[in-house]
Amino acid sequence: MSTRAFTAIVVAGLAAVLIGIAVLVVVVGNAQHGTDALPDQIRSITPGPGESMLHQDRVGLRTLPTWNCELRIDGIRIPAEQLEGTSELGECYFRPGADKMIGEFAPGSHRVSATVFSRIDSTQRASYEWTFDSI
Repeated sequence: MSTRAFTAIVVAGLAAVLIGIAVLVVVVGNAQHGTDALPDQIRSITPGPGESMLHQDRVGLRTLPTWNCELRIDGIRIPAEQLEGTSELGECYFRPGADKMIGEFAPGSHRVSATVFSRIDSTQRASYEWTFDSI
């Protein structure tokens, strides 16, 4: 085997190892960020765990289309009539404002507790909690 061929094999092997390491870092980073831990009934959350948002942005989640949700933010239960989104699409969001349970999010960390439940069988439930920062 020539030196050129050997060098090409070594370089290709190192490139494969580096690509593998990069993929592993991304997968582990996502798992630590909490996105892999969402219950199957929850499709997405806004903002994501640990993310920052403005004090008037919306907070919530999107579930399976046949599911509803209840939200608590910093321990305050948000009444259903203050939630936004199309429930038939599984949208469940809260935007603070005048005449709402929360007028605006104070700067700092906030905890969201979501309980999702099936509209077909209310005994089927799942819960998820996360925190976000308001700036």
